[in-house]
Amino acid sequence: THTHTHTHIYIYIYIYIYTFTFMSVLLGMGQLSAGRMLMAHILSLGLVAALVISAVMLPSIEWWLVTVLGCSDAVLPTALAYSRVIFVFAPFGYFMVTGLLPLLRCENRAPVAMMMQILASLVNVIGDPIFMGLFDLGIAGAAYSTSFSQWAIGACVLFFYLRPKSTSDISPNFKGMFTGGFDISLIQRVLSGGIGQYASMLPPTLCTIVANIQLAAYAPTSSEGDTYVAAMGLALRFQSLLFMPMIGLCLGLQPVLGYNYGKKNFTRMRRATVRVLYAAFIFTIVCTTFMEIFPSQLAGAFSDDDEVVRVATTMTRVTFAACWLQAATQVANVITQVYHNVGINILVTLGRPVFMITLEFLLPLVRGINGVWEAFFIADSLTG
Repeated sequence: THTHTHTHIYIYIYIYIYTFTFMSVLLGMGQLSAGRMLMAHILSLGLVAALVISAVMLPSIEWWLVTVLGCSDAVLPTALAYSRVIFVFAPFGYFMVTGLLPLLRCENRAPVAMMMQILASLVNVIGDPIFMGLFDLGIAGAAYSTSFSQWAIGACVLFFYLRPKSTSDISPNFKGMFTGGFDISLIQRVLSGGIGQYASMLPPTLCTIVANIQLAAYAPTSSEGDTYVAAMGLALRFQSLLFMPMIGLCLGLQPVLGYNYGKKNFTRMRRATVRVLYAAFIFTIVCTTFMEIFPSQLAGAFSDDDEVVRVATTMTRVTFAACWLQAATQVANVITQVYHNVGINILVTLGRPVFMITLEFLLPLVRGINGVWEAFFIADSLTG
């Protein structure tokens, strides 16, 4: 359910991801009026996208869960309870948090953005026992908690930009947008620049679905298939722990490159890129080494099933072996966005999932069930 809802809300990341880079370029060029106009367009587009996503997904949630994701009858009521709340309340709140917070970094307000993100997480964590337990809303309470945290923090960020005496250089110019009309070419540039990043975020969900299908298909029994799927879930969670800080580091590079690209300061761009690349490699190599040495201990902290821990240990060691190479891929993704090189950006971001999905189908024919997790290692090696 969680995967399903976030797959469709990724549309917001598509909207904002190049806005983040493009806004930095405009600030570097000193085009503040263009930045304010861009901000007005993005906020308007975010509102429209929120309404469209809710209108489309609410009537078809059950079809997606049953037909696409194969949700069982036992799980379906719980999945529906969670998804319906998410698609009623979360879309615009999700856009405000994921779309507007990064723009604070463009104005050198990264500490504020970080504090707001931490606060959103804390509100969500505190809200879970309140909505689920105190209000007795069950799994729907978790969705209410998520939505509430997004709306609360998003409202604070929105107030920062929309207040009458805002100190922001990119406070939205709605009056200019309404007077001059909606600039389609501006939105086309934002969407074309972000298409590579958006495309890279959808396939991982598909990779997980394909991996689960193949694990179930090649497992000797259905119970062993459940064990393998559970173990793969742990291995992928561990990868998220590795990738999230590294992606955050690379996102921090975006405004620096964008601003200096606008200033035509290419020397500083090269210096910043090299430093982030070194830092990303060091971080991923340390994390990969840790996962190769202590996978069983980490898996044991998340599961008390000895067989799941055993399988997860093997999976983790194989899937992590080449993860450190993704540091280069993430930095390349940022660079190609800044230069608005859409074709290469798509190749960089889609390489890993395309290789992985292909290998997840082919390798098990030769290697059996081991080929499913070996696909991660080969795909990371090739794209890295």
